[in-house]
Amino acid sequence: MDRALKEYLAARYELQKAVQKRTSIQCKKDIIAARISRGQGERPGERREEEEEDEEESSGRSSALRDVSASLSSCEMEVQREIKQAEHLGKEESDLSKHYKAQIEELEEERKKLERELETCEESQAKALKEYKETEQKQHQVAKEFEAALEELRLQQADLADLLQQQTLARTAYETACDRFWQQLRSDIREGLQAAEAFCSERGWIESSSSRCKTSDMTQQERRRSNKKGGDKEKASYPVVAGMLLDFIEVPAEYRRAVESIGAHALTSFLVPDSKAAYELLSHLKGEGEGGGGKKKPTVSITVVPLKEVGELQRRREASNRACVMRKTFLQTLLDDEDEDVHVLPLPECISVNRHGGEEDSPRLSSENEALVSAYIRSVFGRALLVPSLSEQEETGRGGASHADFSVSSLHQKGFDCVTVDGDVSFSSGIVRGGGGGFSSYLLLPSSSSSFTSNEDSHQATDSLSTLRSVQTFSKLQAYQNMEDQRHRVDQVDRQVEEKKKKVAEIEARNGALIEKEQILSEARARCQAALEEIVQTRQHAEGRLRASEELLAAIQAEKKQAEERVNGIKSLIQDLRRESLSPDKNTGLPRTEEEALISLPRQIRSLEEKVNILSKKLEESKAAVEKASAEADIHLRKQIQRLERDEARSDLLHAKEQRGELEATLASINRRMLQEEEIIRKSDRQIKLLEDEVQEKQEELQLAEKQKQSILVELEDTVRKLQAFQQAVESARRSKEEAGAVLASTGGAAAAASEGGSLQNLRMLSMKDLASRLAHLKKKLQAYEHVNRKAVDQFVNLR
Repeated sequence: MDRALKEYLAARYELQKAVQKRTSIQCKKDIIAARISRGQGERPGERREEEEEDEEESSGRSSALRDVSASLSSCEMEVQREIKQAEHLGKEESDLSKHYKAQIEELEEERKKLERELETCEESQAKALKEYKETEQKQHQVAKEFEAALEELRLQQADLADLLQQQTLARTAYETACDRFWQQLRSDIREGLQAAEAFCSERGWIESSSSRCKTSDMTQQERRRSNKKGGDKEKASYPVVAGMLLDFIEVPAEYRRAVESIGAHALTSFLVPDSKAAYELLSHLKGEGEGGGGKKKPTVSITVVPLKEVGELQRRREASNRACVMRKTFLQTLLDDEDEDVHVLPLPECISVNRHGGEEDSPRLSSENEALVSAYIRSVFGRALLVPSLSEQEETGRGGASHADFSVSSLHQKGFDCVTVDGDVSFSSGIVRGGGGGFSSYLLLPSSSSSFTSNEDSHQATDSLSTLRSVQTFSKLQAYQNMEDQRHRVDQVDRQVEEKKKKVAEIEARNGALIEKEQILSEARARCQAALEEIVQTRQHAEGRLRASEELLAAIQAEKKQAEERVNGIKSLIQDLRRESLSPDKNTGLPRTEEEALISLPRQIRSLEEKVNILSKKLEESKAAVEKASAEADIHLRKQIQRLERDEARSDLLHAKEQRGELEATLASINRRMLQEEEIIRKSDRQIKLLEDEVQEKQEELQLAEKQKQSILVELEDTVRKLQAFQQAVESARRSKEEAGAVLASTGGAAAAASEGGSLQNLRMLSMKDLASRLAHLKKKLQAYEHVNRKAVDQFVNLR
């Protein structure tokens, strides 16, 4: 199009130049023709005047004058007409120059506008590019956060799997501890306690034993919700006191045997608030025992303690009973004493009341109920003292006090029962009980002023108790404490699992938010990219328009310059015409070159007009084609941009869905793997237990083999020592043989004996047994030759 426009403008310029040249030559031709006609008009008038001067002088002169004036007037009119035509053409060229000037101003304005539009496009492009880069950076950051969240999710899920394994192990250990504790009790006591707990659980007083064993299957929040059900009216007060004595006391590990030896079955006595609750419980147990429909259940047996009545009775007894007052005074003196030589401790001081019942955030006992429980503890353990040993004979008194002040016998006289940390008990009645955790082993000693009459009896009783202590070593207190520890462990693991699940849920929610954010950023990135492409297209279009405007401006400026040149030429032509009209020259015709140009110019003008028409049509066609192509390109680009936006949004959405599907599949596979691992862990636990048993057996075999190895090493050392001694004996025997051979060689009798027994070399080759037999034989012969050399025989005997 630019090329066609240039060709069109060049052809139009040439056409205007040719027309101008033709006009100027035509004007010259007309002027010359007018002059010629005027000159010809003057010559015929003069001849006629000469010829008819005589005849018609006056008439001819007047007609010639009329002809000359007519020709002159016609020539002047032609000149004026040419001048007017030149002026009109100059005016047209001036108007064209003004039109060009207006176009130039419009193009200047359009160029400035396009430059401003181009600057705006550049700013918009820079802004869109910056926003695109920021969106891309945010997308990369979100991708990194998503990967970090995925990694954290994997780690948290791995930790959750470990916690689930620990939870399974803790539940198994808790169930095992529950079974071990209840196995410590007789079947009737166990069933009675379980029935009592179920009754109190129905009343909403406590949590039953069966629910305790099943509490590992509940989360901490579910337990709290279940504890809140039915307890709305008890929120303002403390719960009802109900449960075994074990539920309300804490005993250090070193005092548990002593406490269990004194407490015995009182540890499993069931505490209730008052006698009314006790009667209701017994009535319920009786009804359960009778059963309904002819189905009689096994007989149950428990000890029910109404705390209110027992506590009041204990307080009255401590206030009014003289023996109780004396024991209380003695115990207070004992507690206030700071002498380090005193090794006697009241057993109730070893027992503390557990107010929380295992739940730190929910106190179970009020101060009044705590006082009642303490009163019951004093009623059970108030007469018991913890002593180092039942057979101790050393001084344990304060200052200069003797053994009689704090000995077992002295404490018995004051009405106290003595117990050791091993669980051996010496009652004030003279009965001694021991055997570790059992209570079926009793030793009845003579009842006298002292528990033991002699050191021999004391040592005999101590040996009996040591033998009985090895019968049973597992106590109910230890089993109950193990059960409580395992329950606390289960609660702790459950809380950790809940926290870990919450954390995993938070991470999953964060992953979902990151996926949504990534989708939003992808859409924003697509919009930025589309806007950037649109701005680029707009900028390219503006740059193209700016270039076209600049080229058109340059062409119009050239046209203006040519128009100005043409105007100047026309002005000079008008001036020439006016000068010629005022002072006509005597030229009779045009130059040959101008005549040839005048002949060829019409043909050139026609060809240039045809060329201008053709180029004008081509220019219009090119403009139409360019406009059509531009419209089609705009439509195609917009469609392509929309399609790219849809494809990118669809691909981003599909990618996000694929990632989410992969994540969900990964989570599902992890959950399946966790379940499989839990099952594998259960199987592994059973195998581990079997392997532990096998390992224990192997360790026992290894210990036995180690003992055998030690005995073999001892035997080997003995054998080595014997071998060394034997080697020394062999060496001494060899030396003896050599000396004996030398002695025998020096005597004749020895020579005769040697001749019968063989040479000395043969003797050296004999074994010890043969040599001994030969020596014995030689001894006999030497005895026969005593008269020969007595000295040599004596030396031989000494050597032998």
